[in-house]
Amino acid sequence: NQMDNIKTLVGKNNWLFLINDGSNTLEIHNNNLCVVNKNSCNKYKSLLHNNKILLVIFPNKEYVCKEFLPDKYNLQYRPGFNVYKSIFQNNILDGLPFVNKGDYYKTDTHINLQGAYKIYKNTILKLNNQFKFNLSIKDVCLDSIKTELSKLNIGIGDLTWDINKGNLVLDNINDKFYSSLDIIPLYCKYKIQDQN
Repeated sequence: NQMDNIKTLVGKNNWLFLINDGSNTLEIHNNNLCVVNKNSCNKYKSLLHNNKILLVIFPNKEYVCKEFLPDKYNLQYRPGFNVYKSIFQNNILDGLPFVNKGDYYKTDTHINLQGAYKIYKNTILKLNNQFKFNLSIKDVCLDSIKTELSKLNIGIGDLTWDINKGNLVLDNINDKFYSSLDIIPLYCKYKIQDQN
C-alpha cells in the first residue's frame, strides 16, 4: 500500500506530523501504550545510587501540538514517562512544562532552537539545584525568519520532502526558522541522493 510508505500526516493549519515511522510515537500517544521496560533502565542503577545522572525528557511534537492533529486523534501523555519517573524520581526533568506549540517546527519532526533553548535553561537550573552546581546559563539572542525549511539545505523540513510526503500536495510549507550567532548550530547537513 502506497499510503504505508508516506511518513507525512497533514494536520490542521498546515501543521505536519510524522506517521508510519519506526518509533510509532503518534500511535503510542494515541493508544496510551507503554514501551518502556523497567528492566532496560537497570544499567542506570549505579549512577542513580551515586546521584550522578539526570534524565531530560524532550516532549514529542505530536503531544505538545496535538490541537493541530486530525480530529480522529486523542493523544494522552506517554505512560512510559511514569515508568521513568518511578525509577529516576527526582533525577528527571520533564520538558513539557517549559515548551509550547511555538517551540516546534510546523514542517519538521523536531523541536526548534527556541524550544531547545528553553529546555537547556531549565536543565541548567535543575543541575544547579539537584547537584549543587554553579553553572551559568548562556544568554543567547535568537533570530527568526519565515521560510521553507528545506530550502536552507541543512536537513530540516523533513515532512515536506518528497521521500516522506510521497504524492501529497501541501498547501503551505512556510515555517519559522530560529538561529543565533551566539551558539554553534548542530544541524546535520546532507542531501538526499536518491530514494535510498
